[in-house]
Amino acid sequence: GACRVLHEGVLDAFFREVRRIESLAPSAPVEGNLDLLKCERLDNIIYALISSKLATLAELRDVYDCEEALDLYELYTVNAYNKSSIHKAIRK
Repeated sequence: GACRVLHEGVLDAFFREVRRIESLAPSAPVEGNLDLLKCERLDNIIYALISSKLATLAELRDVYDCEEALDLYELYTVNAYNKSSIHKAIRK
């Protein structure tokens, strides 16, 4: 895939963009005492795209380039934030 041959500067820019996208959705404290599992060997972006069925691992490896993967992740993040905002507004 295209992500395997990135230059260092491009890779740095990629992760800066990831941090920017992740900052779109503010982290809110979770009510209650939830004990949620977190993937330790899988990047959060890959986990989000696969678990939300926006992409398969094979597609991330062979079909999408890094820019397209970031676009999908931004779509995922904005959608999750908007759903959360709607649910909060309904509960008020």
